[in-house]
Amino acid sequence: MLKFTIITPNYNQGSFLLNNLESVDSQNYDAIEHVVIDGGSTDNSVSILKSFDPVKPLFWISEPDSGQSEAINKGFRIASGDMVAWLNADDFYASNESLTVVAKVFAERPEIDVVYGRGAYIQLPGEEKKEAWIQSEPSKLKYTLAGSVGIIQPSVFFRKEILTDSGILNEENQSCMDYEFWMQLVFSGASFHFLDEDLSCAILHQDAKSVAQREIQILDSLKASLKFFSFAHPRWITAYAEAKILGASSFLDNFSKEDLDEARLNELETMQNELWKKYNFSNRAILQLLSGHYLDRDEAEKGLSKHLPDWEKLTETSKIKQVLPQGKNIDLTLFPVFESMEDLRDQIHRLAWYIPSASEISCRLLISTSLEEKIRLEQRSLLSGMENNISVVSLEPGSQKTQALMSQSRTIGIWKSFEATENQISDLEDIRIFNLDKNNKSRREAFSYGVLLHELSWSLRKSMTEEMPWKLQAKIKSLPSYEKSYLFCTGPSLSDAIKHDFSDGYRIVCNSLISNKKLMDHIKPHFVVAADPVFHFGASKYASSFRRSLVTAILDYDLTFLLPFFFYPNFASQYPFLNASSIGVHQDPNTDYRFDLKQQLLVRGSDNILTILMIPLGATLSNDLYILGCDGRKPDENYFWKHDKASQFSDLMQEARNFHPGFFDHCNYADYYDHHCDNLSNMIDAGEEQGIKFNSFTHSYIPCLAERSV
Repeated sequence: MLKFTIITPNYNQGSFLLNNLESVDSQNYDAIEHVVIDGGSTDNSVSILKSFDPVKPLFWISEPDSGQSEAINKGFRIASGDMVAWLNADDFYASNESLTVVAKVFAERPEIDVVYGRGAYIQLPGEEKKEAWIQSEPSKLKYTLAGSVGIIQPSVFFRKEILTDSGILNEENQSCMDYEFWMQLVFSGASFHFLDEDLSCAILHQDAKSVAQREIQILDSLKASLKFFSFAHPRWITAYAEAKILGASSFLDNFSKEDLDEARLNELETMQNELWKKYNFSNRAILQLLSGHYLDRDEAEKGLSKHLPDWEKLTETSKIKQVLPQGKNIDLTLFPVFESMEDLRDQIHRLAWYIPSASEISCRLLISTSLEEKIRLEQRSLLSGMENNISVVSLEPGSQKTQALMSQSRTIGIWKSFEATENQISDLEDIRIFNLDKNNKSRREAFSYGVLLHELSWSLRKSMTEEMPWKLQAKIKSLPSYEKSYLFCTGPSLSDAIKHDFSDGYRIVCNSLISNKKLMDHIKPHFVVAADPVFHFGASKYASSFRRSLVTAILDYDLTFLLPFFFYPNFASQYPFLNASSIGVHQDPNTDYRFDLKQQLLVRGSDNILTILMIPLGATLSNDLYILGCDGRKPDENYFWKHDKASQFSDLMQEARNFHPGFFDHCNYADYYDHHCDNLSNMIDAGEEQGIKFNSFTHSYIPCLAERSV
């Protein structure tokens, strides 16, 4: 008999908890365990748990947690059932047969991962039920989720094993974690089955999140859907505007727009226009809207014309197809020939990030016939895990065919033994070569890979360059006027920032500081900057974790993100929903130091985030700069930079080292640091000549900052 684990998160829901416990305990299905995760309630919840005398196994703990998502994840980790579900403390099952009918489906359909059914909302127990709208066709769930939920949470049950693929709840999402989780399940390939039975009831009381936090919940739902669909559905935009302007409970009042006066209607219209521009002003978003999958194409065109009147102009450049030069049939070929599965998988993984299939940049991998045979014998598809813009050709190492294939490529990426391999193809003419050798002493691999899309797609680069200046000007215009700029770096002294108030200035944070939620909540930054090809724009787990936190931070704090334009085409292609919030800045190592990005989005190239982006941006905003967290290198330090422990992905540092070994193995940290100190000193001197004041707000070992301590 299949076993169910029902998880109930609870915090001060004592008035509903007993009904929840009885609902689970009275199920006619025997193989059930009920796990209650209480967040340290201060009402009568714990006394109810202590006094309840269950028939079925009941396990409960009561301890502080960060919220409902963490509580549910705790339940996932300790669940011993084959099937898992969560039933919030203020919800209950529709009948004592609910789990019996669900178990029957799972038993008869082993290929099904998720069973979901019907359910209802009521405002108080015993009152009339309002049936929830459910998307009853599982094949349409993906398209439904783009603009609504289509599932009632307590009526969902799934096999515990699928959490390996989908992941658990996002603990940073405390308002619509269920909606985000459904998208995780769908996009991980889970198979759904709709059960046409009433399975649960959810109570809509004034303290329920669906009511009390409706405005936040809708905005969080919009942001969550952006991560998966790359556009904001008009339904989410309309719902948020109505909740923001008309009040969180307006959906319960069944209001009609005909009841609104002209002023209110104009407010709604203005807010919807702003949201369309913020979330849908990108080629990818427009293509999704016009695809016909998520809403009728005529409706999409009508919405675009109304809210984004320049949308057709925005897509003009993207319609230009980049034509390969005469005699070339591929954009990039990796060389030398692959002879091991490990090397092949490694480069396929890197290409998937650096050259996404949507870019339409074509890549060719050359593999040995012996490797092809190994793949065939082990029944592995050559295309497994590969994007559709990557092709594979098998040949013998040293084959004459190799030279012909190489000559047909626009560019060649040397992924191994760079110097020796470059000599092998020295007679090829008019072919650009990229150093993609991760072990090479030049330390160029991460940068060379990071700029591939920038270098290979002129049409993409051209269209993106034209939209940058107005985005920065619009952001600055939207902010209050301050006399100071605070620049937050990531050294150990950053931990002292929590003691100070920074509300009197512009706030710019950088790099992994975004992972420190407590400090981010305190600072409430306006901008975030990052520029490292290894830690921020690479394909390692470290870089991927950084970008997940970055996306969350940009959406949660309404940040504008500045990054080198070299990396912008790839970032924008991967995260099109952040188009309006991200700005690529050009750099030139030979230009003068720049202190006004409004005049020109150009900086002097350097190897440090403070000099390349933070100071130019800070000086653009004000003439009085306060710098924090620049004490990462003591005189006896053997690494380049130490970080505030709460502002770093420390557990992934070794993984980043393993992924880019040459970058770390061949770095002289002392020389690197000395060059940074000299460059910063020269930049500060140049800035002070232009009337800019530099202040070190926290202790620093850098001489030019130590001299300016305040």
